[in-house]
Amino acid sequence: MAARLDDGKQTAAAWLHDVVEDCGITADDLAAAGISSEVIDAVVLLTRSQDNNGSRYYEAIRSSSIALAVKLADIADYTDPARTGRLEPDVKERLARKYAKALELLAH
Repeated sequence: MAARLDDGKQTAAAWLHDVVEDCGITADDLAAAGISSEVIDAVVLLTRSQDNNGSRYYEAIRSSSIALAVKLADIADYTDPARTGRLEPDVKERLARKYAKALELLAH
């Protein structure tokens, strides 16, 4: 991630932020592995689901300083000019709108 995270909990949540959504890992699995409840809570907030999507997703993330720091770092990574400079113009424009909207929702 391009942005700097301030502490170990943020870093742990950043490393784990996609595992529940993408890897079949559950919050209970993370707890069994000894991951702190604060990190697990942030990972769950960062996991999109039918109940946690759209503006509700970003609203939930704002409730956790750990999740918010990770999401902002994630967006910074995805919008890094070194990365977006390799995209086709239409894709670059679409993603710029998507992440601008995400940042707007995270700021409320």
